[in-house]
Amino acid sequence: MTLLGFDALNRPIRLSEEDTQTHRYVIGSSGSGKSKFLEWMIRGALRERQGFCLLDPHGTLYEDVVKYCSHEVFRREIILLDLSRPDWVVGFNPFQKELGSQVDTSVQVDRLMTAVMHAWGTPNTDETPTLARVLSLVFTLMIELDFTLPQAQHLIDYEQKELRTQWIEQLSKTPLIQQEWRNLQQLKRAVWNAAVLFE
Repeated sequence: MTLLGFDALNRPIRLSEEDTQTHRYVIGSSGSGKSKFLEWMIRGALRERQGFCLLDPHGTLYEDVVKYCSHEVFRREIILLDLSRPDWVVGFNPFQKELGSQVDTSVQVDRLMTAVMHAWGTPNTDETPTLARVLSLVFTLMIELDFTLPQAQHLIDYEQKELRTQWIEQLSKTPLIQQEWRNLQQLKRAVWNAAVLFE
């Protein structure tokens, strides 16, 4: 439960965890404390390791949150994106290992697969086991070897067998995935295309 403050009778006003998962609309007259209230909520989200996105057209709330972050030690990566600065580009790699996290690669792979299936409007991979297998192999290799999206094309291109072999040998932390890749490497072009590219 997140403490918001106190009412006129000095009773605590709290937001349940369920309440914090929905949209909020904060209204009030100018100078009534809307931005400070939002900053207080953001500070709580940072302390509780809850993800959020702050869009601030004026920039003052953003600057206050950045100042707060500069004085606190968070054991997580905070990505600042200031759209008012065209010289400041923030890269995003969905295959980057979660920094300082003990999250198993398979958990991160599962999250990525869930996101892909959601984007395609499919609840899960039950009806597409071959796709699930290929995504699992590709995502695991990309996360383990710290690859970015452009390298994915080499993983599914039959002609890149030699390059894939070099990468597969680096998968020592995931021997089952490594063996599945080795098995795929043995396939002839037509079978590879059917198994990997669904042609």
